[in-house]
Parts: sequence; C-alpha cells; structure tokens
Amino acid sequence: IVFFAGQALETAAADSARLIMTGQAQSSGYNQAAFKNAVCAKIYGLFDCAGGLIVDVKNYSSFASIDTSKPITNGVANLTAGYSPGGPGDIVVVRLMYQWPVYVSLLGLNLSDNGNNRLLMSTVAFRNEPYGG
Repeated sequence: IVFFAGQALETAAADSARLIMTGQAQSSGYNQAAFKNAVCAKIYGLFDCAGGLIVDVKNYSSFASIDTSKPITNGVANLTAGYSPGGPGDIVVVRLMYQWPVYVSLLGLNLSDNGNNRLLMSTVAFRNEPYGG
C-alpha cells in the first residue's frame, strides 16, 4: 500500500503543478491554502490531507540550485511548507510530503525512514509557461 500511496502522491503533484506552470493558480489569486485544497481534491481520501499533507512550492534561479533530497537529518524529518509560485518563465518546484505510518515490517524489511514513519515525497520541477500574468 505504501507503493500505491506514493504513486497517488506523484499523480496529484503532477496534476497540481500544472495549475502553477500554466499560470492558472497565479491568475486566480491562489494562496497556500487554496493551492493545498486543489491538491487535496486530487487525492481522493487516501491521505489525511488537511492534517498531514505538507505542500511546499518554491521558485529558484536555476535548475542546478534545486535540492530534491528528502528533508531527513539523522532520522528526523524537517518538513516545512511554503508557497512561492513565481511568475512567467520562473523555475518552480512543487513538493508534496506525507508521513506514512509504518506499523509492521515484513520479512525483516523496514520501510520507515524517520521514527515509525516513511516520508512519501513527490517532487515536480518545471519552468512556468509565458502566461499573460
């Protein structure tokens, strides 16, 4: 089920990022809460979206400066949410993160990576289209 949840998160990230890439989110005046609601509408009850999903949107000066690693240090997740969707032509990264509880390890395989949780993370990096904003 962890794999299925990860795939659902990937799909939601790709679909939601398109709102920013095409300028729909910026033109509609989305703030962080409105964008998170748009993401949650695509997840269909698999996650505790309101209470557990972290949505982080940042813009960058170059693709080379993007850090795509999981924000885990010494087994502790450092999850921060921000919302900076940029403008036309800006480089943007949308990250969706969710702490999936791991209750049982099967055949000695422990899926947790921080405490008793597995950090599921989907990252989408793109350049905004030259919309009229």
